[in-house]
Amino acid sequence: MTNRTSLIQRLSIESLFSCFFPIIFSLSLAYVTTFSLFCKKQDIIMKHSTLLLIFYLFCISLCAQEKIPIRLEQSGIYTIPCEVNGLKLRFVFDTGASEVHLSLLDAAFMLKNGYLSEDDFIGTGSYELADGSISENALVNIREIKIGNLCLNNVVAAISSNTNASLLLGQSAIQKMGKYTFDGNYLIIHNSNSSSSSIFNTEDKRENERELKDNIIPGNERRVQINVNGVKFDMIYVEKGTFTMGAISDDNYDHREHPSHKVHLTRSYYIGETEVTQALWESVMGNNPSVHKGKNMPADRISWNDCQSFISKLNKLTGKSFRLPTEAEWEYAAKGGNKSKGYIYSGSNNLDDVGWYIVNSGDKIAEDNHFDAIFKPENNYQTHEVKKKKPNELGIYDMSGNVSEWCEDGYSDYQSDTQYDPKGISSKDTKVEKGGSYSSRSRHCKNTFRVGFESKHNLCGFRLVMDE
Repeated sequence: MTNRTSLIQRLSIESLFSCFFPIIFSLSLAYVTTFSLFCKKQDIIMKHSTLLLIFYLFCISLCAQEKIPIRLEQSGIYTIPCEVNGLKLRFVFDTGASEVHLSLLDAAFMLKNGYLSEDDFIGTGSYELADGSISENALVNIREIKIGNLCLNNVVAAISSNTNASLLLGQSAIQKMGKYTFDGNYLIIHNSNSSSSSIFNTEDKRENERELKDNIIPGNERRVQINVNGVKFDMIYVEKGTFTMGAISDDNYDHREHPSHKVHLTRSYYIGETEVTQALWESVMGNNPSVHKGKNMPADRISWNDCQSFISKLNKLTGKSFRLPTEAEWEYAAKGGNKSKGYIYSGSNNLDDVGWYIVNSGDKIAEDNHFDAIFKPENNYQTHEVKKKKPNELGIYDMSGNVSEWCEDGYSDYQSDTQYDPKGISSKDTKVEKGGSYSSRSRHCKNTFRVGFESKHNLCGFRLVMDE
């Protein structure tokens, strides 16, 4: 009770200070200004001005930091209060982990009581444990984590049954908190970080066009074949055009898919016929991080940052300018470009025809929900070889299901106004992922579905884009 009372008193003092600081500073400034008009001794004026400046900087430093009480538990660990989607919990810093983990018991409670919904479950992810083994966990998008006045939005967490606290914050969340220190029984949050990244590598367009012509398959002007260390892959031509991005109907669609808006793509481009396969990844990087092994299966367990490293090496090997697709380019190609027939999924209204998802990716037919992947791992849910389902209108495979795919864009809410060649917010560390995966529900495999992941999360696969 004493700790709670002292916390309330401290908050009251800080709140009063925050309210009255502008008034105190204004009066002090008025005093120094008036004093300087009537005082002829410059050294006295300078002393008063210096004292006021020191006072001002001291006040700013107090306002710029926040003290949050921490508590020593019986297990010998310190826990810190937070709110997760409005539910009061306590978390532990896990600086040795890259990811965020939510306990299974708390996840079940949150789901039962409305703090989580089925739409917040976004598939599964694989993590390497301390003993070198691989653990596969269900993933959930935590919409908001509040630590004092600091708010972390759209944090992806793995649901774990062996955590020693309700919530473990790994590096993916800790780095978003900015600068923090510990002072006795308090966590002090100083400020927040920002990160930046660039979208496109630039290169002379005419030179790129000449190189593309050398790789066009004879008799097929809409397909380019690339050979990298003996591994061949095809790029499909996507002619520029206009389309409606996002969900038009409200029926069974997620709020992140709204509002729909008109998009003009003013430049044609090439996109991968399939996701980057493990054979191609290994030919470029010399390793294979994928959980589900197979040279013709898509590379998985790839972060957005890993994609950038791969693309950089691929461009050096080929002399070309590959990149990730923008979200608009990805969705336009998935919908069939200017040959679109308006399908819900990429190539069909029947997902079983064109994609691997939770229902058909395991040994037995399953229910269309994430809980089968969580509670029935014996069904051996996994990715499958590319090009085993039907292609879409442009001849592109597996854009719905199999592995979720990274886009270049930073994630942000849609706007309703018409856009030309949108590229998203490049500085945001949360990147767009599209298409759904082998562990996704059918609704998450729609052409319009979108979610944001931290760029360091190794959850997805990807496909390449190359400018015309």
